[in-house]
Amino acid sequence: MKLQQNIRRILNEETSLQGKLNQLIKSKGIVVASKSVGGIENLTKLLELDLSDVNTQEKLIKNFINFGQFLNVEVSFIEIRTSKTGYRIIDVYYTDDEFNKPIWREVTVSITKQINNFFPFKVRSSGDPVFSSDNIKIFIHATQIEVEDDEEEYNDEDVIQESKENEHTSLQSKLYQLIKSKGLKLASRSTGGLENLIKILDLDEEGYDNLIYQHLTENYYPDYDWGPKLHDFYRKDVKKYGIYDFKVKDRLAYSYLGEWDGYDYLYTLVISKWLSNQLTELFNDKWIPTFKRWFEENSGLEVRDIDMEGRYIDLSEQTIRSQSMMGTINESKFFQRRIDLDKVKNLLRDYAYQMYYETKSYGQFKYELTLKAVEWIMWDEYKMGWDELPEQEEIEFVTKVSNILDNEIKQLYNYYNKK
Repeated sequence: MKLQQNIRRILNEETSLQGKLNQLIKSKGIVVASKSVGGIENLTKLLELDLSDVNTQEKLIKNFINFGQFLNVEVSFIEIRTSKTGYRIIDVYYTDDEFNKPIWREVTVSITKQINNFFPFKVRSSGDPVFSSDNIKIFIHATQIEVEDDEEEYNDEDVIQESKENEHTSLQSKLYQLIKSKGLKLASRSTGGLENLIKILDLDEEGYDNLIYQHLTENYYPDYDWGPKLHDFYRKDVKKYGIYDFKVKDRLAYSYLGEWDGYDYLYTLVISKWLSNQLTELFNDKWIPTFKRWFEENSGLEVRDIDMEGRYIDLSEQTIRSQSMMGTINESKFFQRRIDLDKVKNLLRDYAYQMYYETKSYGQFKYELTLKAVEWIMWDEYKMGWDELPEQEEIEFVTKVSNILDNEIKQLYNYYNKK
């Protein structure tokens, strides 16, 4: 009987300690909680945490960031997303002040280093290439939010029509500025969702519709212009070829179908899955009638049906389809259209030290240093992570560029090899 009582007492004490530690983590942070029991290893054992589990890592890292200090910037909020290959990416959005303006890359490195110094598992910066990511499950990326303190006046030409004619509150003004500078998606997340944003901005139905219209104009405007001056051009092309494709940043986004593939005139707007998924995430299905109006006004093409299920044609992001029937075959390759070789050359010195100590031969150093620079450019300018890039084309492009820059790379390698 006494043995049973001792067992029950011990179990109760352990449960009580776990509860107190979890509460301390919530109120003071993982670092303070770890110090109270002699370190992160003891804390892990007491709470029976599986540090190899990506969900556990994510939870601990989010707490660490929320209670941490990184180059004296203020963390506003954290966004979690999963890459196509299954890696977690933690986006940290922060603000700075007029006296402290580190660039986002410095903040990313600061957060990554502190996490790696504290936890037994490791993370990497989001721009790090695939080859250096063995056993890494989580990547870190920091993004600066630029919000002006001064209230901004909006004239009649602004697409967003405020619901109230009186002066905006300071919060409303900051949100409008955030929408203008960083986009609707980021502004929504800063308020805990689109519904909260709409309530704070006090938008009526018309204002909501105009908000969607502005978002479409800012983010999904086709690459080669449109508007009234091109209405006749679109109509003639559709009449001649039966179809017209609209690309956004070189990605096939939506297509208009006329007399296509044996059908009578379809009057159909086909919207790609990647685009419809992004809009549905923000607006549910309320964006669809606004998109129809936005498309008709800018293209001059009448829409009677919208297809997002691929009933007529597949516009998935994996399909790279040329318009050979229109004589618009695109001969430019993915990276050649996007990468400036001078930028690659300028970045080599920044990453030479790291790559020298992470590689074992000049050939590996040459390739991986070039890869590092290319993937940083793709992330910095296009917000495309390594997992979103065409693998085989990347290998061919990086190999070619590394050969072009062989002299510069060899000088960097010899510099560190002599040390």
